Amino acid sequence: MLLRICKALLLRLRHARILLFARRISLKRLDGIRHGNILVLCYGNIYRSPFVEQRFRVHLDERWMLRSAGFHKKTGRPCDPDYIPIAARYGGELTNHRSRCVNHEDIEWADLIIIMDRKNYDQLEFSYPDALDKVVWVAAALDVRIPEVEDPYGKPQEQIEKLVRRMDDSVAAISALLKVG
Repeated sequence: MLLRICKALLLRLRHARILLFARRISLKRLDGIRHGNILVLCYGNIYRSPFVEQRFRVHLDERWMLRSAGFHKKTGRPCDPDYIPIAARYGGELTNHRSRCVNHEDIEWADLIIIMDRKNYDQLEFSYPDALDKVVWVAAALDVRIPEVEDPYGKPQEQIEKLVRRMDDSVAAISALLKVG
Protein backbone atom coordinates (compact mmCIF):
# COMPACT_ATOMS: atom_id res chain seq x y z
CA MET A 1 0.00 0.00 0.00
CA LEU A 2 2.75 2.46 0.95
CA LEU A 3 4.70 1.55 -2.18
CA ARG A 4 1.63 2.27 -4.31
CA ILE A 5 1.16 5.64 -2.66
CA CYS A 6 4.82 6.51 -3.19
CA LYS A 7 4.66 5.52 -6.86
CA ALA A 8 1.53 7.60 -7.38
CA LEU A 9 3.13 10.59 -5.67
CA LEU A 10 6.28 10.28 -7.78
CA LEU A 11 4.19 10.10 -10.95
CA ARG A 12 2.30 13.25 -9.93
CA LEU A 13 5.55 15.08 -9.25
CA ARG A 14 6.99 13.92 -12.57
CA HIS A 15 3.89 15.11 -14.43
CA ALA A 16 3.96 18.44 -12.59
CA ARG A 17 7.56 18.98 -13.73
CA ILE A 18 6.76 17.99 -17.32
CA LEU A 19 3.69 20.24 -17.46
CA LEU A 20 5.58 23.14 -15.91
CA PHE A 21 7.80 23.35 -18.97
CA ALA A 22 5.50 21.81 -21.61
CA ARG A 23 4.14 25.07 -22.96
CA ARG A 24 7.51 26.82 -23.18
CA ILE A 25 9.22 23.83 -24.82
CA SER A 26 6.34 23.36 -27.27
CA LEU A 27 6.37 27.01 -28.33
CA LYS A 28 10.12 26.83 -28.87
CA ARG A 29 9.65 23.77 -31.11
CA LEU A 30 7.09 25.64 -33.19
CA ASP A 31 9.35 28.65 -33.64
CA GLY A 32 10.89 28.82 -37.08
CA ILE A 33 9.40 25.66 -38.57
CA ARG A 34 7.48 26.47 -41.76
CA HIS A 35 6.85 23.08 -43.38
CA GLY A 36 6.99 19.41 -42.54
CA ASN A 37 5.12 16.38 -41.31
CA ILE A 38 2.75 16.56 -38.35
CA LEU A 39 1.66 13.43 -36.50
CA VAL A 40 -1.29 13.93 -34.15
CA LEU A 41 -1.59 11.40 -31.33
CA CYS A 42 -4.14 10.55 -28.67
CA TYR A 43 -4.96 7.31 -26.90
CA GLY A 44 -7.57 5.72 -29.15
CA ASN A 45 -7.50 7.78 -32.36
CA ILE A 46 -11.30 7.99 -32.33
CA TYR A 47 -11.91 11.39 -30.71
CA ARG A 48 -9.16 13.96 -30.32
CA SER A 49 -6.41 13.17 -32.82
CA PRO A 50 -8.64 12.69 -35.91
CA PHE A 51 -10.47 15.94 -35.12
CA VAL A 52 -7.22 17.86 -34.64
CA GLU A 53 -5.81 16.38 -37.86
CA GLN A 54 -8.94 17.46 -39.77
CA ARG A 55 -8.77 20.99 -38.39
CA PHE A 56 -5.07 21.33 -39.24
CA ARG A 57 -5.95 20.34 -42.81
CA VAL A 58 -8.23 23.39 -42.97
CA HIS A 59 -5.74 25.81 -41.40
CA LEU A 60 -2.46 24.74 -43.00
CA ASP A 61 -1.41 24.64 -46.64
CA GLU A 62 0.30 22.02 -48.79
CA ARG A 63 3.67 22.56 -47.10
CA TRP A 64 2.33 20.43 -44.25
CA MET A 65 1.58 16.72 -44.37
CA LEU A 66 -0.68 15.31 -41.65
CA ARG A 67 -1.45 11.95 -40.04
CA SER A 68 -3.19 10.89 -36.87
CA ALA A 69 -2.87 7.72 -34.83
CA GLY A 70 -3.32 6.39 -31.32
CA PHE A 71 -1.79 3.98 -28.85
CA HIS A 72 -4.81 1.65 -28.68
CA LYS A 73 -3.83 -1.64 -30.33
CA LYS A 74 -7.23 -2.33 -31.91
CA THR A 75 -7.39 -0.57 -35.27
CA GLY A 76 -10.22 0.16 -37.68
CA ARG A 77 -12.56 1.51 -35.00
CA PRO A 78 -14.95 4.32 -36.02
CA CYS A 79 -15.52 7.50 -34.08
CA ASP A 80 -18.36 7.47 -31.57
CA PRO A 81 -21.61 8.24 -33.46
CA ASP A 82 -22.56 10.82 -30.80
CA TYR A 83 -19.21 12.59 -31.25
CA ILE A 84 -19.39 12.94 -35.04
CA PRO A 85 -22.04 15.74 -35.08
CA ILE A 86 -20.23 17.65 -32.33
CA ALA A 87 -16.99 17.53 -34.31
CA ALA A 88 -18.88 18.49 -37.47
CA ARG A 89 -20.16 21.70 -35.84
CA TYR A 90 -16.50 22.75 -35.59
CA GLY A 91 -15.57 21.60 -39.10
CA GLY A 92 -14.36 18.07 -38.37
CA GLU A 93 -15.67 15.45 -40.80
CA LEU A 94 -15.11 12.14 -39.02
CA THR A 95 -17.82 9.92 -40.52
CA ASN A 96 -15.38 7.77 -42.48
CA HIS A 97 -12.47 7.90 -40.04
CA ARG A 98 -11.07 4.59 -38.78
CA SER A 99 -8.52 4.35 -36.00
CA ARG A 100 -4.85 3.57 -36.51
CA CYS A 101 -2.17 2.52 -34.05
CA VAL A 102 1.01 4.56 -34.12
CA ASN A 103 4.07 2.74 -35.41
CA HIS A 104 7.78 3.31 -35.86
CA GLU A 105 7.28 4.56 -39.43
CA ASP A 106 4.90 7.29 -38.19
CA ILE A 107 7.42 8.42 -35.59
CA GLU A 108 10.28 8.53 -38.10
CA TRP A 109 8.08 10.37 -40.62
CA ALA A 110 7.02 13.10 -38.18
CA ASP A 111 8.77 16.42 -37.72
CA LEU A 112 6.27 17.44 -35.03
CA ILE A 113 4.19 15.17 -32.82
CA ILE A 114 1.09 16.80 -31.33
CA ILE A 115 -0.02 15.12 -28.10
CA MET A 116 -3.13 15.71 -26.04
CA ASP A 117 -2.21 14.90 -22.45
CA ARG A 118 0.30 13.52 -19.96
CA LYS A 119 -0.85 9.94 -20.60
CA ASN A 120 0.08 10.36 -24.27
CA TYR A 121 3.45 11.71 -23.15
CA ASP A 122 4.01 8.67 -20.93
CA GLN A 123 2.96 6.27 -23.68
CA LEU A 124 5.22 7.96 -26.20
CA GLU A 125 8.13 7.98 -23.78
CA PHE A 126 7.64 4.27 -23.07
CA SER A 127 7.27 3.19 -26.70
CA TYR A 128 9.37 5.76 -28.58
CA PRO A 129 11.61 7.66 -26.14
CA ASP A 130 13.65 9.26 -28.94
CA ALA A 131 10.49 10.95 -30.23
CA LEU A 132 10.08 13.22 -27.20
CA ASP A 133 12.15 15.95 -28.85
CA LYS A 134 9.38 16.29 -31.48
CA VAL A 135 6.51 16.73 -28.99
CA VAL A 136 4.19 19.73 -29.04
CA TRP A 137 1.34 19.83 -26.52
CA VAL A 138 -1.95 20.53 -28.28
CA ALA A 139 -2.96 23.56 -26.19
CA ALA A 140 0.55 25.03 -25.91
CA ALA A 141 -0.27 28.05 -28.06
CA LEU A 142 -3.25 29.01 -25.90
CA ASP A 143 -2.81 31.22 -22.87
CA VAL A 144 -3.40 28.38 -20.41
CA ARG A 145 -1.43 27.00 -17.49
CA ILE A 146 -1.84 23.33 -18.44
CA PRO A 147 -1.61 22.68 -22.21
CA GLU A 148 -3.68 19.49 -22.20
CA VAL A 149 -7.00 18.38 -23.64
CA GLU A 150 -8.43 15.51 -21.64
CA ASP A 151 -9.90 12.42 -23.24
CA PRO A 152 -13.62 12.93 -23.99
CA TYR A 153 -14.31 9.18 -23.82
CA GLY A 154 -17.28 8.58 -21.52
CA LYS A 155 -17.80 12.28 -20.77
CA PRO A 156 -21.19 14.06 -20.96
CA GLN A 157 -22.00 15.86 -24.20
CA GLU A 158 -21.60 19.35 -22.69
CA GLN A 159 -18.07 18.55 -21.57
CA ILE A 160 -17.22 17.01 -24.94
CA GLU A 161 -18.41 20.21 -26.61
CA LYS A 162 -16.01 22.26 -24.44
CA LEU A 163 -13.14 19.91 -25.23
CA VAL A 164 -13.83 20.12 -28.97
CA ARG A 165 -13.92 23.92 -28.74
CA ARG A 166 -10.59 23.89 -26.89
CA MET A 167 -9.06 21.63 -29.55
CA ASP A 168 -10.37 23.88 -32.32
CA ASP A 169 -8.93 26.97 -30.60
CA SER A 170 -5.65 25.11 -30.05
CA VAL A 171 -5.32 24.17 -33.72
CA ALA A 172 -6.03 27.74 -34.81
CA ALA A 173 -3.40 29.09 -32.41
CA ILE A 174 -0.72 26.57 -33.41
CA SER A 175 -1.51 27.10 -37.10
CA ALA A 176 -1.08 30.86 -36.71
CA LEU A 177 2.39 30.28 -35.26
CA LEU A 178 3.32 27.88 -38.05
CA LYS A 179 2.29 30.42 -40.69
CA VAL A 180 4.37 33.26 -39.25
CA GLY A 181 7.13 34.00 -41.72
